[in-house]
Amino acid sequence: MKKQVRLYFTLIELLVTIAIIAILASLLLPALSRAIIYARKVVCASNQHQIALAYQSYAMDYDNRFPVVGRWLDDFRPIYHYVNESVTIFNCPGRKSPLLTSYDDLLGKTDYLLSGTVTDMELANSLYNGGHGNNTYKFDPSNPSTQTKLLMAKKRSERLVYDRYSRAHFDQINVTSLEDIHLESSFGVSLLWTLNDKGWIEQSFIPYPTLE
Repeated sequence: MKKQVRLYFTLIELLVTIAIIAILASLLLPALSRAIIYARKVVCASNQHQIALAYQSYAMDYDNRFPVVGRWLDDFRPIYHYVNESVTIFNCPGRKSPLLTSYDDLLGKTDYLLSGTVTDMELANSLYNGGHGNNTYKFDPSNPSTQTKLLMAKKRSERLVYDRYSRAHFDQINVTSLEDIHLESSFGVSLLWTLNDKGWIEQSFIPYPTLE
């Protein structure tokens, strides 16, 4: 008599199969998550590299001077023509913000910030505060308070471009020098200039000011 072949799974076999798939998924998902984070970091570093190159090109055309503007932290409009009039590189892949679409978005809406010097902050001939050096960040280094002096002393003065949002890469951000395109990673933003939700200078010394 011909033996009948069983063409179905028993309940135990099905449960064992599901358990094996679940175990494999639990092992693979963390690795996939790390790969996604790394990919975002690479794209972010590439964006910063292009931004830094654009500033170097600008400086070459203007006697080795970088642009001085009212909003020195988040105004990337001066280098618009040096990035082939593209705004896509100003979107950090680790941040779910609306994509930039125009030249005007390069003022205050990018996912990156700049760091500069006291000279960049002081607009001696500006219209702000009667020409006494104020800028649109409500921050006056020409007449600093004790807290302002402490803030300035703690911040890095190199010309840098870095992630606007401190937690864009899970507590690790890219920092790129405008001078030599050197890239480094930072695990805190207390040494970098940041902005609060009103666009004013964040006067906090904690490692991660709240910028979510």
